[in-house]
Order: sequence, then structure tokens, then C-alpha cells
Amino acid sequence: MKKLNAILITGALFLISQSSFADIVINGTRVIYPEKSKEVNVRLTNVGTRPLLVQSWLDKGEAQESPENINVPFIINPPVSRIDAKKGQVLRISALKNDLPKDRESIFYLNVLEVPPKMKADKKNGEDKAVQDSGNSRLQLAFRTRIKLFWRPDSIAKMTPAEQLKKINWTLVNNGKGWAIKATNNTPYHFTFSQVRVGGQDAKAGMVAPLSSAEFPMNNNAKPTGSDVKFSWINDFGSDVESQSMLSR
Repeated sequence: MKKLNAILITGALFLISQSSFADIVINGTRVIYPEKSKEVNVRLTNVGTRPLLVQSWLDKGEAQESPENINVPFIINPPVSRIDAKKGQVLRISALKNDLPKDRESIFYLNVLEVPPKMKADKKNGEDKAVQDSGNSRLQLAFRTRIKLFWRPDSIAKMTPAEQLKKINWTLVNNGKGWAIKATNNTPYHFTFSQVRVGGQDAKAGMVAPLSSAEFPMNNNAKPTGSDVKFSWINDFGSDVESQSMLSR
């Protein structure tokens, strides 16, 4: 990934991930990049009432790292753009030559940082106007939205959601801190669970990587009394899909 010059903001700076206060809306909650695609497009829309400067970059999980210190096998164009109010911008993400695994998906994160214009008091009418002024010391807020990008090799097995779900095994474990439900993902795909319930008791849901396992602690650390597992997982379109299974013995 080409190095990006950091956007400099005078005054206080706050980075708020996926904030409901953000004016830049990403079309979708995740990006799927098939290996054979030359590029994938992501549309941004400014739903606010003022123009915004927007910086976009990808990371491998380094949420706090500065963009210029991150190396990923992708290029985003444009990396920095101005989006006027009620207007949009298309990000073109292109893959570079890489040695990413061919037997499973790889995960990256798309960051979209919006920076509002500097505010300066208008002496004539007492109102604030949005102007670029490096000498102003008013509080500035920069909002960041961060969503997942899945690199999907062409060589991995093509499986329907029903086939994938059959390869998710659920077991109860006690890790010394309390009870948890362990999800073993025997597929080459990432699974993100938005809700997991065992025997009517909630667990702290999350993501499990391909060909890996993850433990989701029970909310009360107590051992569930039932063996039924009800869960919601997020599909390629960002929709929650309700499913159910049983604990493995």
C-alpha cells in the first residue's frame, strides 16, 4: 500500500469508530474481494450539510497504527478526497501481487476518516462559518468508520451457507475463569456471530477465523443447562441470519 500523508488537525482530535454521528456513510458493512477481480468499488456518501475531507486506508488489524506505517497488498484510489454535502465518492480498491493464503480467506479492515472544515467565528454576524484556518483553536472532531474486507481466494471450496454451517462445531469449555462456548470453524471462511445463546443463556459473540476456533464466554460465567445453540451470523450482504445447532459431545 502506498504511504499516505497523515491529515493534520489543529486543536483536539477524537477518532470515533463507526459512530452514529458520522456524516460519511459506507455502502455496506463489509467488503468481499474475490481473488480474480481487478478491483472492487466501495461507495461513500456524505449525508451531512457541509463538505468533508475524507482519508481512506486498509489495515491488517492495527487499529491504532498511522496509515503511513501500514503495508497491505492493496491500493485505494483516491486515498484522500473532498466530498461535498449530499454527494458521493467511489473508492476503487485494487489488489497487488501477494502471497496471501490460497486455502482460506484473509481479513483486512477498511478505514474511512472524515475531517470537517475548520470552524472560525464570523465577527460580522456572530455565526460560525466553516473555513480552512490553521490558526483557529476550536475543538475539531474527526470520525472514523472501520469495516471488514475479506480477501477470498478463488481456490477455496465453494460452499453454500447451509454447507458451511454444518462445519461449525459447538462445545462447552471451562477455561478456569468460567464457562464459555467454543466455536470450531472447519471452513475456509470467516464467521462473524452477532448473537450466541446456549440453553437460553447469552454468550459474548464475536468472530472466528477460518480453520480455527474461538471461545465466547457466557455472560454470567455459569454452565448452561441446555444443549441447544441459537445464533445469528452476518452474511456477505451484512444481514443477520438466524440459525441453530446443538452442542457436540
